[in-house]
Amino acid sequence: MKNKIINISIISHNQSNMVLNIVKDLRKYDFISKVYITINTYENIKEIESIKNFPIEIIINKNPKGFGQNHNYAYTRSKCDYFIIINPDVRLKKLNFESLFSYFKLENIELVTPVAVDEQNNIQDNARKFPSLITPFIRKFGIARKDYLQDLDEYTNVDWVSGMFMIIKSKTFEKIKGFDEKFFMYYEDVDFCRRIKNIGGKILRINTEKVFHIGQHQSHKSLKYLFIHIKSMLYYHMKYFLK
Repeated sequence: MKNKIINISIISHNQSNMVLNIVKDLRKYDFISKVYITINTYENIKEIESIKNFPIEIIINKNPKGFGQNHNYAYTRSKCDYFIIINPDVRLKKLNFESLFSYFKLENIELVTPVAVDEQNNIQDNARKFPSLITPFIRKFGIARKDYLQDLDEYTNVDWVSGMFMIIKSKTFEKIKGFDEKFFMYYEDVDFCRRIKNIGGKILRINTEKVFHIGQHQSHKSLKYLFIHIKSMLYYHMKYFLK
């Protein structure tokens, strides 16, 4: 990590209180070059703006943009060696970044993520096998969970990981041209990881490190988000399998 430029991107959807919490966690680390905070919808950000002595740059959108578009833009703001994506509903607590970065020394490792746990310390399924068309229905009705990778060795070589926390080499981000902005929300992380795999890259979940993730699963609660989820799912499968 020494002599490396490491930037972080966080998107807020009226989540300034959560952003303040994650910034509080990040201030414990001295390797960070810049933290880009994108305000995607109008909200009061006076407390965020008042943060001093920490390398924050605030990006304010006139109109909401998708997950991928926001992170792509944050990436272009300045050159870096590694790019870290973190959702505001994540808490770091005792996360060892040195440990996470050490895995990039292994051959063809392009992206790493820690284990995600909920507030009761239950492991979440932030690393999975690539989905089929029926995967969402299998997950919805609990018929089977074969896409859920539960291996608890030191690390697990996975198909894809949730966009709630990713550390990626910048040269890889550029090689795959970032996120596909046709995904407004959902499946952009699946597509992102599939394109890393397509260039021969490997993705690891590091099982010795963990972050705490609240997670809201909006598509389970709202018809609007369910529609976006289905639209993204269909675009993903058309992109790779239904040409």
